[in-house]
Amino acid sequence: MTTSEYLRIFFIELERLKPRHTTYVSHAMSYEKDSLCALISLGDGREKVLVEELDPDPAKAAGNVVAQWQGQRDRNENLVLD
Repeated sequence: MTTSEYLRIFFIELERLKPRHTTYVSHAMSYEKDSLCALISLGDGREKVLVEELDPDPAKAAGNVVAQWQGQRDRNENLVLD
């Protein structure tokens, strides 16, 4: 599988798992501070998910990113701020 094929499948699966409902801001990948980041589209912005390692299967890799993103959101929603 070429890099282009991997990324195409990855982003198709990411879009299937986390559709963009009201915006044309796409999901993206970035590199920050020696880490790969997935940027999950949320309305007019994006939330960053640090990626430790991408699975060789691009559909599974997308599923892992979405699961990690959902876990981050759950933890953030449970924060108590004084």
